[in-house]
Amino acid sequence: MREMLRLAIEQKYSDADIIEFADGDEAWNYLSCHRPDLFISDGLHPGAMGLELLRRLADSKSRVPMFCCFRVEVSFLENIALVSGYDSLRVRVLPKPFKIDKFYEGIKELLEPIES
Repeated sequence: MREMLRLAIEQKYSDADIIEFADGDEAWNYLSCHRPDLFISDGLHPGAMGLELLRRLADSKSRVPMFCCFRVEVSFLENIALVSGYDSLRVRVLPKPFKIDKFYEGIKELLEPIES
């Protein structure tokens, strides 16, 4: 999955700097010190899981936009996010399997500036 998404991003956004992580803990270590334009996470990966990373980002008051790909229904995850107070984060959830155009739409939406 990671390889497919990296290739899709490179094809659509050729000037993007892509940093990959072996697991969720490695990703968190990076996110705790850096603020990328966008963070894309699979819901199931070694170490800290996608929901755990969401929780950590919310607790840290990070404003890093996050795109999560999960193999569950979107409404289930959105309800978890709202109940848990993650609604202040810029988070989009995409259920697997998905079409690549939906992935691109989510990236575009998250990269658009926030209107004040």
